[in-house]
Amino acid sequence: MENINRVNKYDNPNEAIKNMVDKIINKLNKTQKDSSKRIYYSRKEMMKYFLDAQDIFEYHDVGKKGEVDITLFPKMARQLKQVYDIRDINNFKKEMKIKKIYKMDLQLFFTLLKRKILYSINNSNNNENDNSSFRQHYDILDMKKKQLLDVDELRTYLGLMGDKINPDDFNILLRYNLINNHRINKDDIVLDENKEIKNISFNAYVDMLTCYKYI
Repeated sequence: MENINRVNKYDNPNEAIKNMVDKIINKLNKTQKDSSKRIYYSRKEMMKYFLDAQDIFEYHDVGKKGEVDITLFPKMARQLKQVYDIRDINNFKKEMKIKKIYKMDLQLFFTLLKRKILYSINNSNNNENDNSSFRQHYDILDMKKKQLLDVDELRTYLGLMGDKINPDDFNILLRYNLINNHRINKDDIVLDENKEIKNISFNAYVDMLTCYKYI
């Protein structure tokens, strides 16, 4: 697909993306037909989600071969805020080994993302289930139970989520959230006397670990 700017890319989305979104919307409508707690999902936002997914795939497809190693999927999915902890990653690797799938093209990437999306939506407590692994680890590290995590403790125990991020990358993530991330509420971050991040809330914690720009 030619490299065009985001506006034009959104106005003329890939047919695969349009078909994927249509399938998800139809599935949601069918699933929720008899539900008293119907949730309405934005087609525009879902379209943007898969456009972002395409960008992430192209970023990881360094050799421009149209495929990447299947073991990259959990990391790539987490860059789109799908939660994969160590247990999920191990289960995924076992599944792919049994199915003898070693490479992933863009269509398979979309399919795997869709599977997780539908699984999450089909659970009544979608947001709670989706963030359960992050919440579990956050609560363990929040020893003082103040709902504010000490970033030094987070720096030490970050491996709990399956990532090995060196100190420099970790500091970049902190600075990115402080300076550039419009999603972070000012109340989610506590600064010290040197204007450095000292504590972060659960929302800031999840956003930092799922932000793909510097991972």
